[in-house]
Amino acid sequence: MRAQTSPLLTLGIVLVFGAIILVGLCLVGYSIVNQSGSIAVAPTQTQTPTFTPTDTVGAVSPLDVQATAEKLAQLYLTGTARALPTSSSTATATLTVTATETPPSTFTPTLMVTDTPMPTATYTLIPTPFAGGGKIVFESNRTGQWEIYTMNPDGSEAQQITDGGGQQAGWSPDRSKIVFMSQRDGNAEIYTVQPNGDGLKRLTNNPAYDGEAVWSPDGEYIYFHSDRDGPGEIYRMTATGAELTNLTQSPFADYGPWPSPDGTKIAFVSFRDGQNLIFVMKSAGSGQTCLTCQTSLTHSSQPSWSPDDQSIAFQDNTSGNADIFVIDPDGSNLRNITQNPADDWESCWSPDSKYIAFESDRSGTYQIYLISIDGMDLRKITNDSADDRNPALSIR
Repeated sequence: MRAQTSPLLTLGIVLVFGAIILVGLCLVGYSIVNQSGSIAVAPTQTQTPTFTPTDTVGAVSPLDVQATAEKLAQLYLTGTARALPTSSSTATATLTVTATETPPSTFTPTLMVTDTPMPTATYTLIPTPFAGGGKIVFESNRTGQWEIYTMNPDGSEAQQITDGGGQQAGWSPDRSKIVFMSQRDGNAEIYTVQPNGDGLKRLTNNPAYDGEAVWSPDGEYIYFHSDRDGPGEIYRMTATGAELTNLTQSPFADYGPWPSPDGTKIAFVSFRDGQNLIFVMKSAGSGQTCLTCQTSLTHSSQPSWSPDDQSIAFQDNTSGNADIFVIDPDGSNLRNITQNPADDWESCWSPDSKYIAFESDRSGTYQIYLISIDGMDLRKITNDSADDRNPALSIR
């Protein structure tokens, strides 16, 4: 009878043979590894892969960095990196992946401003009629005696009109004639002449002084000053020298007449109580009213009514030197226009009522100037070694 084998013995035999086979397999594997040089990493070597984007657009988030690191680690572990074998029987593979959070790149737009010079404004002076157009008639002694001249408002094209003496000139409203005073016949008389020097005509013939003549706005009459009947009166005569009329008929010295633009009133000077004062009267001589009696001015003369009927210009030297003043026709709004230590005399308005022509000795000799009614724009019109005085501007 065959003896039965114990199950425990059978199990032990199987385990012994299994161990022998396992040891044999390990020895064979170890021999293969040493001979072929399979993947091994030095125990102390640390590989730190670095990923540097070469073209970054916008910001890189930490999640993007982590995903990239994981991919690099996978490549590393699959054998794409190779290290030298070590004699140590224990190979330790240490993989360190450093994920560095790169700050988002910042795009800062830069505005490039090019300093381009602005175009330079070029002003071309185009000759235009100044001070309302017309011409200035004036007197000058540049030939050795006082004669009448005309010129443009800018001082150009000066032309001598008289030959034989002339002063205190003024234009007719239509600019066809010039009225003036002359002593060419031995006495101060009133004459008219054409702007080209032709047509000389004597209007007065009296042994007394006749002067300061000015046309009426309609050209029908001429007003002037004469002392033929006393200390001085304002007279009116026709443009041909007829129908002489004494308008003031006062015991005072009255002179320097200037009619209003509508011809209904006349501004003049009256010497009363030791003072030269500016008055206004009706064209027939009645209704005489003082304009400067309520001011501090006591040495006024030569009034001139503005063409727009808004103001009356005159001169005054109460302060010791003569200045040009302007006052409203009702006696209000008095102001000093020239305010200069030199003597400024003989004012006359431009046709547009924006400028006043006058004479001044501020340059050493008397020359003719234009000044705006606010006193800000002053222009020297004549520049002669002789004296140029008593300007009057034509209305047209």
